[in-house]
Amino acid sequence: MDYIDTLLTNSDANAFFGVESHSFPFGSTVLEATLRYVAVVHCPENIEKVKLIKVQSSTFSPGARGNDFAASMMESSHNILIVESRNGAELPYIDKEGWIALDTPPYPVAPFLSKASATAVFLNRDAQKVILFVKRVTERWIDEFCSSLFRILPWIYTENYRLTEGELALFKAAHDKDSPKFTKVVNELAQKYDFKSMMMARTLIGWNNHFREAQIRTLESKCDKARNNIAAQEQAISTLYMELDALLFNLNAMLNQPADTNEALFNFFKTHKQLGVYRVQNSSNGKTLYYTITETIEYYDEDAFVRVRDNPNSYFNTSTCGAEVREVFNAVFALNKGKFRVEAMFTLNNLSSINAQSGMRSGGYDETHLPHPHIYHHACLGGNRDAIARYMNDGDWDLAIEQTIAAAKNVNFGDSTVVSKMLRDVAGRFESCRCIIADNGTEMTPREFLNYIRTAENNEGDNNG
Repeated sequence: MDYIDTLLTNSDANAFFGVESHSFPFGSTVLEATLRYVAVVHCPENIEKVKLIKVQSSTFSPGARGNDFAASMMESSHNILIVESRNGAELPYIDKEGWIALDTPPYPVAPFLSKASATAVFLNRDAQKVILFVKRVTERWIDEFCSSLFRILPWIYTENYRLTEGELALFKAAHDKDSPKFTKVVNELAQKYDFKSMMMARTLIGWNNHFREAQIRTLESKCDKARNNIAAQEQAISTLYMELDALLFNLNAMLNQPADTNEALFNFFKTHKQLGVYRVQNSSNGKTLYYTITETIEYYDEDAFVRVRDNPNSYFNTSTCGAEVREVFNAVFALNKGKFRVEAMFTLNNLSSINAQSGMRSGGYDETHLPHPHIYHHACLGGNRDAIARYMNDGDWDLAIEQTIAAAKNVNFGDSTVVSKMLRDVAGRFESCRCIIADNGTEMTPREFLNYIRTAENNEGDNNG
């Protein structure tokens, strides 16, 4: 089946399930979407407890022993092992106790899959593990494998279990290589869940409780020490009681705080669609939240761009990026035919400071956004830096984060070093990155955008003619 893009395999779902981008087995979004669909359908009502079906891949050479793979699989946390032949090796066999071959009715899986590529299938029902030896894993083989999961996972699809209509439709769409139908079935299930909000809630609500609890333990320890000193040193009792009172005041203040003090931060992130959670880093001083901003560049001086464009000796015209890149920049920044999409990374430290992060990206937007030229290459915030520091000193973390969003929407054509790097970034992603939103609302690569504006210009010329 062709490459598919579903709500179960996008960047938000990957973050929720704890899966790195582009780590799908055999790079197949079809296989990953099918496995996640089955797992979600069969999970308890609380999707936070979903148990993913894990797939591992390997290869075998001539003389490989199937029993060796079976023994190794028993030590693995994966449910399915797909082993592909190297150098035309013959399919191994497993005769180890507890393993059965799925090659005859009522589970004739091997003959079915062998129509796509020679396959041997072995199941250990008690261990809930399956091993498949296959000559060559092809796109067709993966589609047929997805359509036969109800035969391969008998501990899920028991004799008393009836397939849901959605599962039947999903398996049929995989067998028929019907990408639109497959995507529709997956999305009908996935749209019930807001994976981004669930992941952010899991990360942000109560995200600083560990630091708070550590502070409580520290204060409790100091209180105990103060009480012991009072008993041992009668002559210093007055001073020690003063110390105890101060410590108890701080301790009670901490104990009276609600556990989830950061629900406001979660709500702020949820209502600002530009913001995304990347990770939280623990340290002895508390927690650091790494967050990403995805925005379009909207704040720039058009006159400054035109001056740079019209100066034959400027960095814009002496850059090695190529005439097509300059044509795209002119269409965006002088003709307003589209907008560049960018990504920037920041850290929030215990709601006390914010810092831009250079050289960092989340990995979830590499194919749709450019790295922000000022922030990614130099952690430069321009005039927003002072405002961010002022708001954080006043405790207005929400206004400070708003300023980081504003910084991500800005580009300064007076900074030749930064804009030269942006030119090179666009040139390097000219054919592959859908980093431009055209004035018709369509996501485009620079190449597609260039063709779009040239076609529009030709049509306009014909009409004027």
